[in-house]
Amino acid sequence: MREQLDIAEDPRPPAHRMPPETTATANAIQPSQARILLVEDNSDMREYVERLLAGAYQVQALADGESALAAALADPPDLVLTDVMIPRLDGFGLVKALRGNQRTGAVPVILLSARAGEEARVEGIAANADDYLVKPFSARELLARVENHLALASLRRESQHRVRESEERFRALVAATSDVVYSMSPDWREMRQLQGRDFIADTESPSKNWLERYIYADDRPMFLEAIQKSISEKSLFELEHRVIRADGSVGWTFSRAVPLFDATGEIVEWFGAATDVTARKQSEQALLRSEKLASLGRMAATIAHEINNPLESITNLLFLADHTEELPERVHRYLQLADVELQRVAHIARQSLGFYRESNAPALTSVTSLLDSAIDLLKGKINQKQANVEKDCRCDLEITAVAGELRQVFSNLLANSLDAIERGGKIGIRVSAAKRNAQGVPQSVRITFGDNGRGMSAAVRGHIFEPFFTTKGTVGTGLGLWVTRQIIDKHGGTIAVHSRANAAKTGTVFSIVVPIQPAPALTGKG
Repeated sequence: MREQLDIAEDPRPPAHRMPPETTATANAIQPSQARILLVEDNSDMREYVERLLAGAYQVQALADGESALAAALADPPDLVLTDVMIPRLDGFGLVKALRGNQRTGAVPVILLSARAGEEARVEGIAANADDYLVKPFSARELLARVENHLALASLRRESQHRVRESEERFRALVAATSDVVYSMSPDWREMRQLQGRDFIADTESPSKNWLERYIYADDRPMFLEAIQKSISEKSLFELEHRVIRADGSVGWTFSRAVPLFDATGEIVEWFGAATDVTARKQSEQALLRSEKLASLGRMAATIAHEINNPLESITNLLFLADHTEELPERVHRYLQLADVELQRVAHIARQSLGFYRESNAPALTSVTSLLDSAIDLLKGKINQKQANVEKDCRCDLEITAVAGELRQVFSNLLANSLDAIERGGKIGIRVSAAKRNAQGVPQSVRITFGDNGRGMSAAVRGHIFEPFFTTKGTVGTGLGLWVTRQIIDKHGGTIAVHSRANAAKTGTVFSIVVPIQPAPALTGKG
């Protein structure tokens, strides 16, 4: 076969032909380091090509495709030079097997063949070979192509090394923060990895059920819409949304992901980071609730003020009418009843106005007197429901408190009991000493409101102290119990609820414990 080669040429690659990139790059493979796997069944050709390359490279020569594949998989070479027509596994089969393995997929392969023509060359390239060399070829051409493909492979490795270093630096930078770090498949169907930083649970292996695991159900449609937009536009993904935290609670996060592209501009991966913004969202929601409450308070005070003026006029007119002579006794009774009801309306208006304007200064206050005032305020509703309200005052304690605020608490709880019971239902109110010191002196007072109404489920009980949560539909504001808890907390007390809704005996009990001495938050010393 030697007549097919120009053996007069110098087999050593001249130094000046080495691309400058291969000598300037630290990770570039130098000629003496490069390993070439030569596969040729013709012994004369194999010996000649081996001798031709041995001056500049480390050469492993084999005679069949299966042996070559086993050698390549065991220790991947820097380049494979193989004849097409070799036994056991031909050159095309060898290329396919090498490309199908992760360790050898990027190794450059040059096919040697006696078949000339464009069709043969296209067949070789179509088999995923890097080059196709037709016999006979010159030694210079062979060495030039080997040298060029080794240089290109070296440049690819260097480029990949730099990309990996860049990604590692970026990942290290993100890892140095407290952000959640994650990576996604191109279509976001699979989460490849997630470091939750104790905010959300880690994902160490690829997961396809990540959406249900991490994203709050109500936010999933919005989340998926944002993903599809980013995929279609190949653009940055950004969204603030709720997540399911590691402890099962709901939190808020601001998530951002960038697409990573291949050489053709296609997305190969998404790399993202998510910041815990739960505290900020809770502060924003608290501020919004406060603004709503302030607006409601101003509106209530305005309405009460506007109502109060005509009420006084009507009261005066009723007084004059009642003192008119020669009116039948029955008319006098009607006027007196109208005056009683009108006084109750005026009392409600004054109380609404007073709740907004009343001084926050604590003073010594009788608990039973405040209860009587609350019962009197709701007397009309009590009569309407034909409710049996039983008051059991086992002690008459005076505590340091803001009277109007505690009256509001008692009115809220009594009103809730009246809403819960059926006509003719029972409500029990008890006042007792809750805690005494070593000398037996009461330190706090307990007030309980119990009813035999419909009760509350566990799910409802979990939300009753949240602002704007109501089970009364459009007629409820959802503020009563929230305000109640705020007032009790301010007075240094506690409030608890027990309720049964699915038993033969239903009902609800609210229990309040308030210290006799003023709490620091009440006096402004805390």
